[in-house]
Formats: sequence, C-alpha cells, structure tokens
Amino acid sequence: QYLAAKPKRCERCGYDRHVEVCHRRALTSFPLDTPVRVVNHLSNLIGLCPNCHWELDHGLLVLEGSPDQVTFTAGFPTAVNVT
Repeated sequence: QYLAAKPKRCERCGYDRHVEVCHRRALTSFPLDTPVRVVNHLSNLIGLCPNCHWELDHGLLVLEGSPDQVTFTAGFPTAVNVT
C-alpha cells in the first residue's frame, strides 16, 4: 500500500535502486495490543534506502515533522569512543 501511494525513492537521499518501507515510530513503542492497521498506517511509514534505514534504526538519523512534511536531522549515539 505504501509503495503504491509514494514515489519509489529514499525520502532522505533520493536513492531509487532499493527502497525499504520503514516505521517512523518504532514497533517497540506501541502497546502489545495495538492493532496492526494502526502500526502499519501510512502516516507511520516512510520509504528509505538501506543506509538511511540503518541510520534511523541506530539513532544517527532523526525524523521530525508530519508525514507530509518530514524533516531529517542528524542524531548522535549516546556514547562515542574516539581513540
């Protein structure tokens, strides 16, 4: 449903060879009894390339704004070891 409604490109960097449908709000943040239709609602989905998806999942990328006007900001891990 998402891919039929949205362009097939990463909404962050524009890469169009491979797009993954990602959840804007983490699955673990929903109560266990939340219906799947709520978790997978179009407003909770975004298309990202594998690299941007990984950055989102690991806190290096933060989504802000509404589903229609998303803004990306750089996040940083809580601890960075520099040697």
